[in-house]
Amino acid sequence: MEEIEAYKSVLRLEIEKYTKDTYWELFGYVYFGIFSLKKTDRLAVLNMISDDQRYALEIFSSLYFNEKLATFDNSEIVHKIISGQERFVADASGLILSDDVLKQIYNAVIVCLNERLSKFDECQLMKVYKYEQFGGENYRIPLNHTGRMSIGVINPWPGDWSAESEVIARINRSAKDAGIKCTLLSDWGHILRENDQKKTNVFATATDLDFVLTTHYLTPKSLDSFYYHTLWNPPEIPLNLGEYNQFITNNYLMNDDYLIYDTGGMSNHLMTILMNKPRSIEKASMLTTSFPESSMLDPKLEDPKMFYCGMNWDKLVNHQTRHEGLFKLLDETGNIKFFGPDVVKSWGGMRPWEGYRCYQYPIPWDGFSILKEINTCGVCLVISSDVHRRAGAVTTRAYEACAAGAVMITDNNEFMQKYFADAALFIYYNRNDPKDTFRQIMEKYNWIINHKQEALNMVKRAQQIFREKFALDKQLLNIVSNHTERFFP
Repeated sequence: MEEIEAYKSVLRLEIEKYTKDTYWELFGYVYFGIFSLKKTDRLAVLNMISDDQRYALEIFSSLYFNEKLATFDNSEIVHKIISGQERFVADASGLILSDDVLKQIYNAVIVCLNERLSKFDECQLMKVYKYEQFGGENYRIPLNHTGRMSIGVINPWPGDWSAESEVIARINRSAKDAGIKCTLLSDWGHILRENDQKKTNVFATATDLDFVLTTHYLTPKSLDSFYYHTLWNPPEIPLNLGEYNQFITNNYLMNDDYLIYDTGGMSNHLMTILMNKPRSIEKASMLTTSFPESSMLDPKLEDPKMFYCGMNWDKLVNHQTRHEGLFKLLDETGNIKFFGPDVVKSWGGMRPWEGYRCYQYPIPWDGFSILKEINTCGVCLVISSDVHRRAGAVTTRAYEACAAGAVMITDNNEFMQKYFADAALFIYYNRNDPKDTFRQIMEKYNWIINHKQEALNMVKRAQQIFREKFALDKQLLNIVSNHTERFFP
């Protein structure tokens, strides 16, 4: 006991000197100094840590006598920790500890690092990075209690199939591909079943999640965790809602940070909300409604048909299909396949595609079945709505087409022009003259029919861009890599 008390008295003297600027020196002093007292071999220390003490193992592996890491992101921290270790050795030079006592202290330190650190300590350790390879690239992963990272993804309408539920299914699979634990959640923290995204009676806890992704502006912050809002909706959509001023802007402001993909209307709208607020979206991470790289299909153009899929909710609101004049003209050619719901009970039994002879059938709302249908068609219409075009936002069809290996016929959307200028066939969408838009589309379609090899080369280029910039598993890893900088702005 006397030996232990003598050891504790050495630690107390250093802890009393603690200031914010000496945190890492103190960390090295308290947690690693004892291992330096008798110059314990690094490998011997690692062998003391059991397999179920993963957090402690990663802390030691990243910081204990690891001069190699001093050349990377952790260099300043490593040097400060080594300074703390050296100071402990100097202060404890007269300390005599038996081997049994040393072993007790070693075990106590390991247990403390693994399961008894304060929340403040765990946050500080996020500033330390380990490096892991994925898809031929190295990603830096902040040290954390949950491993590579544990994230929550919120479905605002659990159990109802929607565009959000499909994207959530893709995020879930992408996270698994990238080794990230993903938990599906309701707005209020219920854990959802993966197969149908329905609520369970189990609630998530913030300590189990490194951060949470929202998928809709109607979602409030309900867990004591770091929230990212995914910026997917063109601003005209929430701005035209009566409750916009009542609580939608508050939902935006509740979030800790934002995931963006454009530099146009959506980002500009968010910046007006954040005006005079401490959070900036400069250098914010990207997240799109994309797919994991593993879902990509090889292109084929044996019997090209144009693909289009949609809910056609415009028919409910405006009593006519979006792009109706254009779609009626395309329907007459027999060279297009329309997909979407046959009957929507919640819309009073409405048939959104009634009257279209090229309408096929509903595609399962599982996030991935759509790729097979697009792949079979070989050509995908990537046509934006007016509000998406005005905001410089892109329809999810772009990512679906890339993953499915289809030639894209797209409109003059600035996002598509920026990223896929040499990987898609462009038309000017003439909203005042559907016949003009139809004529342009048929010109591109006929070019594909007569230039299949060139069209296939275009698809391969689009898939290369998709793989490099938009693969969803890599986007998630980039968010993880950038999380510490966003957590400590």
